[in-house]
Amino acid sequence: MEAAGTAGTEAAGTAGTEASDAAETAPGAAGGPEADGTAPAEPAGAGGWPEQTGTETEGSSPAEVDGSPPTNGDRTPPAAGDSSSGDGDAAASNGVLAPRAAAAATKAAAAIKKSPGKPRKRSAASPGGEAVKRPSVMALKKSGEKFTQTNFCCQITYKLPRCRECRAVPTQRHNKPSGIYCRFTAFRKVRYTRTGQLAVAGFCDPFTDSGGESDRLWRASAAGPPTMQPEIAKFLLAHVGNQFCDLVSEEEAARRAHMGDDQTVAWKRVVQGCREMCDVCETTLFNVHWVCSRCGFAVCVDCYRGRRDGTARSFGDPPPERDQFRWLLCGARPHQQERLMLTQIVAGDALQTLNRQVHEARQLAGLPLSCDCELAKKLQAEAAETAAKADAVKAEPAPGGAARPPAGAARPPAGGTLSLLADVALSRLSSDDSDSDSDGSDGGGGSLALRRLLVPGASADARPRPARKERPRRPGWSMGDSLDELLDKVSARCGAAAPAGHAAAGPAALQHFVRRATSRRGFRERLPIRIMTLGESTRLYPNVRHAWLCDGKLLRLHESTAPDSERLFRDQWKRGQPVLCSNIGGGLDRSLWSVDAFIRDFGDVRNDLINCRTGNIVPNQPMRRFWEGFESVTRRLRDDKGQPMILKLKDWPPGEDFADMMPRRFSDLMSVLPMTEYTRRDGRLNLASCLPDIFVRPDLGPKMYIAYGCALHPSKASTNLHLDVSDAVNIMVYVGIPADGDADNAEALRAIDEAGCDQLTKRRVRDELPGALWHIYHAADADKIRDLLNKVAIERGDQLEPHHDPIHDQSWYLDGPLRRRLYEEYRVEGYPIVQCAGDAVFIPAGAPHQVRNLHSCIKVAEDFVSPENIGHCFDLTQEFRSLSDTHTNHEDKLQIKNIIYHAMKDAVSCLLGAARADSAAPTVKEERGADDALS
Repeated sequence: MEAAGTAGTEAAGTAGTEASDAAETAPGAAGGPEADGTAPAEPAGAGGWPEQTGTETEGSSPAEVDGSPPTNGDRTPPAAGDSSSGDGDAAASNGVLAPRAAAAATKAAAAIKKSPGKPRKRSAASPGGEAVKRPSVMALKKSGEKFTQTNFCCQITYKLPRCRECRAVPTQRHNKPSGIYCRFTAFRKVRYTRTGQLAVAGFCDPFTDSGGESDRLWRASAAGPPTMQPEIAKFLLAHVGNQFCDLVSEEEAARRAHMGDDQTVAWKRVVQGCREMCDVCETTLFNVHWVCSRCGFAVCVDCYRGRRDGTARSFGDPPPERDQFRWLLCGARPHQQERLMLTQIVAGDALQTLNRQVHEARQLAGLPLSCDCELAKKLQAEAAETAAKADAVKAEPAPGGAARPPAGAARPPAGGTLSLLADVALSRLSSDDSDSDSDGSDGGGGSLALRRLLVPGASADARPRPARKERPRRPGWSMGDSLDELLDKVSARCGAAAPAGHAAAGPAALQHFVRRATSRRGFRERLPIRIMTLGESTRLYPNVRHAWLCDGKLLRLHESTAPDSERLFRDQWKRGQPVLCSNIGGGLDRSLWSVDAFIRDFGDVRNDLINCRTGNIVPNQPMRRFWEGFESVTRRLRDDKGQPMILKLKDWPPGEDFADMMPRRFSDLMSVLPMTEYTRRDGRLNLASCLPDIFVRPDLGPKMYIAYGCALHPSKASTNLHLDVSDAVNIMVYVGIPADGDADNAEALRAIDEAGCDQLTKRRVRDELPGALWHIYHAADADKIRDLLNKVAIERGDQLEPHHDPIHDQSWYLDGPLRRRLYEEYRVEGYPIVQCAGDAVFIPAGAPHQVRNLHSCIKVAEDFVSPENIGHCFDLTQEFRSLSDTHTNHEDKLQIKNIIYHAMKDAVSCLLGAARADSAAPTVKEERGADDALS
C-alpha cells in the first residue's frame, strides 16, 4: 500500500482533564482484588449496581445500564459525522465524511431504564455477550456479595474512585456521557458495606469470573469456523505456529517481570468495540499488562520493562499530565510501578491450553517443531522415545550375532548436511510424485551428477541408496517439501553458519544505522530470492500464462484466475518477492472510475491535498478543482511562484469505510480482485478475517491513491520510500494523460529506460500506456537502505534526529544516483516495475517501496495479512514502538498479536472438528451396514 502503516477506523483515546483524588480508603482500592472478600463472585457479565435515590426501600428499582458499550474503538467514540446522500457513492454534505463507527456508536448509546414495582430478578447483557441473573438489591445488601460494575463511574452517586476518563465528567445518573468509555466497566467489582454504601471489592478474576461467551472467545472448539478446511489449517500452523510460540514465550516472560509483592492477577474482559491500548506508547494490549486500580491507567509489557530496566524512551520534556517516564499521572501524583496491578485479558488458562494444542497439532500433522521452547523439546523427546521403543521391538539379530540397526535409525551422513540433503533430494527424484523432468534413462547418472553438485568430492559408490521410507528426518525439514524448498533451507542454514571470513567479499558492515528492535525471525523463514526462466516454470505450471520480469525475479501473471495460478503465486510470495498481475481491469465498469464520474459524485466534497513537489499540504480544497486538473495542466492549482502543482489525494476516503461510502465501486472492485483467498476481507488466507467481531477490526481498506503525473521531475515521487506493516495489493484502475502535456509521454518512456527495467518491460510500454513506476526492495535489505540514507544525510550536513527513521519518515525518494550508490556500495538491487492500467502490484509486508506516477493515475489499494509474511508484521509492530509519539506510524492498529492468536485458535478448531467427523464416520457406516443386513 502506498501509505505506510494501516489506518484504523478509530482515533486514539485521550484521557480527560485530571481532577484531584478524593481521600478514599475503600477496600481493594490501592491494590489488586480484595483479600478479605470471601463472598462468592458474581458470574461473568453481571449488570450495573443499584443506585440509591434518597432512602431506598425494597420496592424501589435502581437505574440499570445496558452492558453494551459504544462500538468505537480506543475507548473514545467519535462524534457522528454527516450522512451520505445520492446514489450510495455520493459524498456527505459539507464535505465531511462520516466516521466509520458513527452509526454503530449511535446505536450502542445505552438508555437508562426504570422498572417500578416489586423487586424482581433481572438479567443484563455483559460485554462478552452472555446474560446472567443478579440478586435483588436487598439480597446484595444483606450478603455483602461482590458484583461486577457495568455502569460508568460518572453515573455513580457513591464516592468511589473514578477512572481517568470519567473524572472530568460531572455525575450524570440518567445518561451515558458521549465521547468517553469508562475503564472500570466490566472490570472492577464492588459490594455493599454494612452501612449500605458501595465500596471497591477488587477486580474480576481470570478463572472464577470468566465463563460463557467470555471464555469461549479464547478457546478452540470442535465447532470451529465452517469455511476453513483442514489443508488451510495445516498451512496456517506451518507458517504462523512459530510466531505464536514466540508470543506465548513473551507472555510468560512478562509475568516474571512483575515487581509487586501481590501476585494476584486481575482479568479485564474484552468489551465490544473497545480496543485496549497502552497509555504510554499506544500499542494495542493483547494480554498481560499492568493497571492502576485507582484511575485505570494501563501500561504494556515493553513500557513496564523499560522503566524497570532504565531503558525507557525519552522525547524531551514531558507534558504537564505526565511524569519523567511519560506515564500519565494518577491525579496529581506519579504512579508507583510496584503498586500497579498485574492484569490479563485472555480468559483463564486458555493461552497455555491453546499453546499445547498448537504444538501437538503440528506434530500430528507432520510439521517440524522448529521453535526452541520447552514444550517442543518435550514433545520431540517423547516422540523419539516412542520411536526407539518401536524400533527395538522390530530389531532382529543379524547373521554372526551382530545386531541389525533398526529400520528407522538415522545413519550419519558421510558428507555432513549437504550429503543428507543429497540423500533426501535423490529419494524424491526417484519417487513417483517428483516434479523433476528427468526420465531416469541414464541409470542413475543424473542422480550422481546431482549428488556431486550438492556434495563436492562425492563418488558414485560413496553412499548406499536406501528406500525412501528409511530416510531420516531432520528438525526443520519435512518430506513434503519440494526439492527447491530443501535447497533453500540448506542454503539458508549453511549461510548462517558460514565463517566470518567468507563475508569479507560482500558489502561493508552497516556503520550509520543501529537496529533497536531485535528480529524474532530465524533462518526457517528466510528463503533466498528465486530467479526463474520461463522454460523452467512452464514445465511446472503448464496451464498458467505468465512471464518473468526483472531478469527472472519478478513473476507476472497474465491470468490470475487460472487453476494453478495461486500455487505459482504462493511459490513466489513465500520468498517475500513482489508479484505483478495483469489484465485485471478488463472486468471493471469503466463508467464508475472515470474522472467525470468522480466529479459528478464527489465534486463538492472538500479534502486536504498534498503538493508532491514540496510535500506541503493544500488544505480544504474542493474535489472538483482537483479533478479538473487531472487531465489538463492549464486548469491545475498553482503555487506561490505560479507553477502548476503536482497534487495527490492520499488515503481516500480517510475515515469512512469504502464499502459504505461507495458500495457500487466496492462491489465492482471485489469482482476483479486477484488472489481472493488472500485479498478479500473474508479470505481464508487473510489472517485478519480470523479476528472475532467483538474486536475493533483494523481498517485494511480499500483506500484510493490519486495523483498527477510527475514524469518531468525525475527526483520527485508521488509516494516516497516507505514500508507497510501489512501486505497490500495495489490496482491501477485508470490512467489519464493531459491533453496539453505533449512532453509527458516522451519523458515517461525515458524514465522507464533509465530506471533499470528489463527489455520485456521496455517493449511492453511501447504498446501499452504506462501509469506508474515502482521500485520495490526486499524486506531483508531495509537496514542497508537505512544505512545509505543516513550516510547521505550526514554528507549533506543534516542532523540525524533520534527516534526517527529514514524509511518510516517517508522523506526520501531513491532517484537514479541514489539507486546506483545502493547497488555499488551495498549490492542491493530492487524490482523496477511499470504498472499499466489493469495491473495489480502485490507488495509484501516490510518491503520498502516507492512510487512515481508517470501519468495521472487512480489506484486502489487493499491491505491484508498473509501467513507467509506474518513474521514481518510481528517485527514491524515492535519497530514502530521506537518511533516518536508524533510519528504517523507510532500507533499500533493492526493488532497483530490478537490476529495470530485467533488464527491459531481457528486452525486448531478446524482440525478438532475434522477429527470428530472422522471418528464419527465408522459409526455411520456400521449403522448403514446393519440396516442393509436387516433389509
